[in-house]
Amino acid sequence: MIRKNVRIVVVGAAWYGDWAKLFYQACLRRGLAATIVYNNSVPATWGGNKDSVVNVLERAKMTLRRVTPRLFRYLKTARQFVTELEVLFRAWLSWRKDSLVVFIWTPGSHLVLKLLRALTKAKLILWLGEPVVRDDTWEEKFDYFDRVFMVGDGLWREVLWEKNKKRVELLPLASDHNIFFPAEVAEEYKSDIVFIGKYLPSRAKSLEAFREYNLKIYGYGWEMGFLEFPWLKDKWGGSLPIDKSNLVYNGAKIAIGTLGMPKDSFTTTTQRTFDIALSGVFQVSERVPLTYELFGESIGFYKDDEDLKRKVEYYLERPEERMSCAKRARAIALNYTYDKSVDKIIGSIIEK
Repeated sequence: MIRKNVRIVVVGAAWYGDWAKLFYQACLRRGLAATIVYNNSVPATWGGNKDSVVNVLERAKMTLRRVTPRLFRYLKTARQFVTELEVLFRAWLSWRKDSLVVFIWTPGSHLVLKLLRALTKAKLILWLGEPVVRDDTWEEKFDYFDRVFMVGDGLWREVLWEKNKKRVELLPLASDHNIFFPAEVAEEYKSDIVFIGKYLPSRAKSLEAFREYNLKIYGYGWEMGFLEFPWLKDKWGGSLPIDKSNLVYNGAKIAIGTLGMPKDSFTTTTQRTFDIALSGVFQVSERVPLTYELFGESIGFYKDDEDLKRKVEYYLERPEERMSCAKRARAIALNYTYDKSVDKIIGSIIEK
């Protein structure tokens, strides 16, 4: 176990709020003194510290957005400034040598990183997501960090590895075994096929082949496809809180993992892959090289929409084969929980 006197400041990117939040919660389960702050706009309902200055300002900002656009713009600028000050302040409070600031998904601004280095003794760690937008100043930010972990094994890791062999390491995404686990569910959650994810026209086209099945779809934005794909109205169940996702996965015979994934993301195993695996449900997924390396034949990988249809129809007729694959996938996913990620990341800096 990591020493309990370690203080952790988790800095999350709002558009991947669950990732930072789950890491933060795993820190608490490990008995660490952790706090969380988001380095850009984040809904207050996503959790973290209720007394966070950023969360308070975010609630005020959304209220003003409805009342007066001009004040909204002023507060939006002020909120970004205060966000960076809060990251710095929380790190400064943790001035001891064994305190850490962990940036999730993306590094902070040059200003915050410089001040953290100049004014605190905290170690800086980055768990970097992919794909990454490369610019002239991006690589300079990596010099501020004591360790960099990358969720994918693509070109960025190769570039950074050549320059920083001692500081860069592959660490895939994870899931939370306290949220995702095998469970009996009510009839309302049961389906032949389930997919959870935001709407993309390409995803709707891929799923159209299963419109005659008991298909359930959850996630943001699917109403935008009702005009082009009227059948979606009967299949879409709205968006889901993360704790309800386990119920719909457990109610499905087959869960679809990655679907319509951007080609520049094909170096990353998504959190959804680990969520489904920990739920104990069989999944089919696009063949992402890193995912195949991790899970092997425990996932039904497909090449294109026609292959997806063949794989789903094949496995729907073979429940024992589905169960066998799902058990193997879950055993693998238990090695990639957020608790283990905390041990890996924090343990890479702090002496155990």
